[in-house]
Amino acid sequence: MSKNAVEKGGYMIEKLREELHRAIHLYGITHEKTIEISQRLDIEIVKEQKERMKKI
Repeated sequence: MSKNAVEKGGYMIEKLREELHRAIHLYGITHEKTIEISQRLDIEIVKEQKERMKKI
């Protein structure tokens, strides 16, 4: 995995985290939109973890 890909993955995770915090603030933790963003964030985190495990 290139350094650029890691930075892109990290950027996506940070962007989704910020979006999740905004959604929680606006809609609450159990709102459908908040849950959808949380699930997208989970997927990105798992992808990042898999890529990091390949390096080990």
